[in-house]
Amino acid sequence: MESRRRDPARVGAEVVFLGDSITEGWMGPGAEAWAASLARFKPLNLGIGGDQTQHVLWRIRHGELDGLQPRMLVLLIGTNNLGSGIWDPAATARGIETVLQEIRTRLPATHILHLAIFPRGEFADDPMRAKVAETNQLLAGLAIPQRTFVDMGSIFLDADGRISRALMDDFLHPTAAGYSRWAQRLESEF
Repeated sequence: MESRRRDPARVGAEVVFLGDSITEGWMGPGAEAWAASLARFKPLNLGIGGDQTQHVLWRIRHGELDGLQPRMLVLLIGTNNLGSGIWDPAATARGIETVLQEIRTRLPATHILHLAIFPRGEFADDPMRAKVAETNQLLAGLAIPQRTFVDMGSIFLDADGRISRALMDDFLHPTAAGYSRWAQRLESEF
């Protein structure tokens, strides 16, 4: 890991993305949007598929952010905790709060752009949507210094609250079109 910490792309990163497979997807279906819209911000993608809050916390505590001094960190985590069937919204929110506190400790000068958990499940009445909404409500009330909490989930929904396969073909992970829409929305926050 020491050689990774010295990588110039890591050291010079201005915006760090931290999260799970949705974040990791910037290097897959989101690659074109990343290059077209986000590359100018000198981003670094630290997303790993399958990660839950405890995995991200472990990574941070074992050097994932060492040597970095970004002006902003974009955090999107929690959907895998809810999807596991083990974590409820309150426990998921506590896990995310712990991650946020650890980021704040390790990167005290970095602004955290904390993204609400994206909607999942095709229809508005999907039971997972209620869990996501409850978790996001708990997260919105957290008092973490230098943190902006933003819910961008509506960019993936139609007027009836349905997720289109064109934007999330599995109703969880953005497609190339979904990443393009997300990149455009992120630009306004940078």
